Parts: sequence; C-alpha cells; structure tokens
Amino acid sequence: MKVSQWNLGALYASAEDPAWAADLAQAAAGAEPFRIDFRGKVASAEADCLAAALVRYEALQRALLQPYAYAQLLFAADSRVPAHGALLARAREAYATVSEQTLFFELEVLLIPAKRFAALVQEPGISPYGHFLERLRVTAPYTLSEEVEQ
Repeated sequence: MKVSQWNLGALYASAEDPAWAADLAQAAAGAEPFRIDFRGKVASAEADCLAAALVRYEALQRALLQPYAYAQLLFAADSRVPAHGALLARAREAYATVSEQTLFFELEVLLIPAKRFAALVQEPGISPYGHFLERLRVTAPYTLSEEVEQ
C-alpha cells in the first residue's frame, strides 16, 4: 500500500515543531479575552469595534486552524501512526474549546439588523471581511441560540 506524501513544511517543520503547540496555545489564550471584550456587544457595535473584533477573530481562527489542518493532513496521509492520531486529538480538543468560547461572535453578527449590516459591510475596516460576513448571514434561518448551539 502506497502512503500519501504531502509536503506540509509550509505549515510546520514536523509534528514535533514547537510552533504547532504555540499556535494552539495562542488561540486558546486569546479566546477568553476575546469573549470578555466582545460578547454581548457585536450586534450593536459601531464600525470600529466590529472591525477590531473581526481582526481578532481572524487571528484566533488562523492560530487555531493552521495546526488543525496540519494534524488532519498528517493523519489523513497515514492514520496508522499513533502520534498522528494523538496530534489530531489535541487539535480537535483545542478547536472545541476555542469554538465554545467564540461561538457567540458569529451568532451576534446574525443579530445585526439587515439595514445596519448593509451599511457596516461598506465600512473600510469591515469591507475586507464582507464575503465572510455575507456567507455567515446566509445561515441565519438555520441557526439556534448560543445555549442550544453549544
């Protein structure tokens, strides 16, 4: 059986690369302050506050998803290696923890009234995130409260 080989060096040097754990730790450390700073404020936020929240949310997602993608690809290439499964399990656990802390953000974006939302996405600090925000709004009819979503 031929094992798939991908060059994952653009993400991390190896499964033991300290940057992998550092990125997960950065995401985990940033989730609670993000929640404290923005929970309950997004739906009524002024443009500068929403722009700041988007920048921080993006940084959290990048710090979280890069190690997750690396672990997933490593495991997909060869699931027989126990260390690959362990790395993926750590990534999934971190993802679940951070997602639980930051779930409010996307839900509160959905609460922004349509007319106000249309004006906000035209703002210079928010417009780069327009596609993300528009795609998020499409899910509104299928989204439940934070308590239920968790």
